[in-house]
Order: sequence, then C-alpha cells, then structure tokens
Amino acid sequence: MTTYRIDGWEDLYENSRSKTIKTTNWVPMPNSFSASDYVTMNDGTPEGALAWAGWTAIVLVASKAPKRGVIVDDRSRPMSIEAIAKVARMPAEIVRDAWRRGLLANLLIEADGNTLPPVAMEGNALPLRERKNEGKEEKEVDGAASWDAALSAHDAARDALYAEGKR
Repeated sequence: MTTYRIDGWEDLYENSRSKTIKTTNWVPMPNSFSASDYVTMNDGTPEGALAWAGWTAIVLVASKAPKRGVIVDDRSRPMSIEAIAKVARMPAEIVRDAWRRGLLANLLIEADGNTLPPVAMEGNALPLRERKNEGKEEKEVDGAASWDAALSAHDAARDALYAEGKR
C-alpha cells in the first residue's frame, strides 16, 4: 500500500518550537483564509466546510505519526481513510472528500517525494493527478464516481493485504 505525506509539512505545519518537540499534542496551522490549501478545501459550500474539517483531521493524524506529516499509524503502517475517520471520530465520507481534494491540490503526495503519476489505478494506489512540473500537462480527474470506485478498490486491496498477513 502506498504511503502518503502532506507536501510542504515542514513549512506549513511546523515552527521553531514544534521542531524541538519529539511528541506533540498540538500542531501549528496557517490561519489565512486566502491560503491555497484552505481555498482548495473550502469552496464556500457546506461540503467545502466539511472537507476543511476532514483536512484538519488528516493534518492532526499526520502530526502524531512517528515522522510527522506522513499518513501512517503509530507503527508506521499506512492509514486508510476509514482508519483516519475512526481516529478523528468523524464520518469517513468527510475524510474521503478531504483526501480527494488534497490529492487534486497536490497537498498529498507519495511519501518518497516522487512526482505523482497521472490519473490511473496502479496496483492498489489511489488515482492521482500529475503535479505541474517542467511544462507537463495536468490530467484531470474523471469525476467523483471514479474517485469513489478507486477509493473503494484501494481500501479493498489494503484489507486483502491485512487479511493475508502481508501488512
């Protein structure tokens, strides 16, 4: 299963104080309502407001990871959307929408930092959009229905790995 991290974590969600603390019980967050991540998540609709809440939950979960900013549990295993929702005590649909918006905005990227592949299902990976990089064209997502199907396939593949004892 692919591990994701929040791109720009050190600049957006760390400060000089948090960098000196091994285990945090808080996370600094940008407070500008014109910041690109806020505008991407919250488009002024009720769904956008819920997506911002979901994104905040993702950030809080990532702040507790062994390597902050990476979306993993306390044993460094990649977390599913359902696992994040369970920890945050919110409906998975809210976290799923925030995750989708985070991928579209390139706020979530593969943990190794490589440029994301174009929208596609690669193994059990989520469909992603290619980042703007050196004049490459961006690939648009086909729509919410394809995201839901891809996320379901991703979760099923993860569950199969756990059932087989490979995770």
